[in-house]
Amino acid sequence: MKSLLKSSLFVFLLSGQALSGLGGTFSTFIQSWLLYELTGSKIAMGSLWLYFMLPGIIIQIFSGPYLDRWDLRKVMIACQWIRAGAFLVPATMLYMGELHSIHLYMAAIVSGMMEPLFRPASMSYVSRVVAKEQLVKANSLLEGVTNFTMWFGPVVAGWAIMEVGASSLLWVLVLLLFLSGLVLGRLPVEKKEEASTGVASWVKEVREGTLFFCQYPAFLWMGLLMMWVNFCAGAFLPMIVPYVTEFLGGGPVEVGIYSVGFPLGFALGALILGLQKGSGRLRDAMIVSLLLQAVLMACLGWVRFFPLAFMIEVCVGLTAAQFVIRNTTLYQQYVPAHLRGRVFTLRMLLSRLGFPVGAVLGGVMGELVGIPALFTTIGTSLAFAGVIVWISPMYRQLDKFEEVGLLEH
Repeated sequence: MKSLLKSSLFVFLLSGQALSGLGGTFSTFIQSWLLYELTGSKIAMGSLWLYFMLPGIIIQIFSGPYLDRWDLRKVMIACQWIRAGAFLVPATMLYMGELHSIHLYMAAIVSGMMEPLFRPASMSYVSRVVAKEQLVKANSLLEGVTNFTMWFGPVVAGWAIMEVGASSLLWVLVLLLFLSGLVLGRLPVEKKEEASTGVASWVKEVREGTLFFCQYPAFLWMGLLMMWVNFCAGAFLPMIVPYVTEFLGGGPVEVGIYSVGFPLGFALGALILGLQKGSGRLRDAMIVSLLLQAVLMACLGWVRFFPLAFMIEVCVGLTAAQFVIRNTTLYQQYVPAHLRGRVFTLRMLLSRLGFPVGAVLGGVMGELVGIPALFTTIGTSLAFAGVIVWISPMYRQLDKFEEVGLLEH
């Protein structure tokens, strides 16, 4: 990892993503807390994630095919500064004492539109500045540092709400996103061909990206698996605030501490994977990860002791890192360079489809049958996904990729 940190390009990219990760942590926390204070509704919490995810899916459909022809540096900078501008509205309205749920929903919509542009752009940019043999370590470092910033982010957010108020936290959030754009601006400008426009060109670009999935269907099934996992995550994440406040007896600080659990575990998992000499057999590692998460999630709904719930959440994050990092590296290694932006965008589009559906159904189910039954259902769903991975011959192709090495393009 020392050689990566000696690269100024990688350091700028790492710093920009770290600031973005901290800003994202603050935005998720403050929006969830304020909305639950305003409405007290679990359905409203699920709707917040729906407003965040759905516009992003639409943006992905139309922007993805052109991403490879855009200057990725400019895309990342624009995303950060537009997000900063979006949160100026609720920050101003809260300062004036006129904040309503619509202001939080609008900020979620704009932020959600930027995420599917920023994420694939940054993932594609990594593969352009890092050698293939260093991708696992680079991804582990990026994911680990980003999640490290999220360790103290929720705790600071909870403390800030208690001590200095939510308004100050919103202004800090705006500043972090603006600074992220400034740091990413230190990256070199890319020379790109001018993108074609029109419906015919859009269809052509989409076709080029989807042909890869047709040629290697194992990657399509990997996207479907990620969609199922995100469906479960979508049902779980909006329930964190009501779970901690209603079942664990916590306040904003406890919500912040609990929210640290997943990124802490994820960072530990990323560190462990980055220090390993080999990545292991992909399918076996993913099955173990999914089954462990299934058991942990099923147990979580029936825990009423905060320290135990926190430790379980750490373990969930640790197992999730094993799946996410291997999944990302798989695409970076096997997708041709000129298609990575399009394939990453389509992959993210496919995986993200499950999240808004899970958020809405999770909010409804949380209201109707309660959080314990909801978490048990989530665990059962993850276990089902693990069984599918185990018995499906399509997923066994992943082992063959490791045996034969890189695909020929």
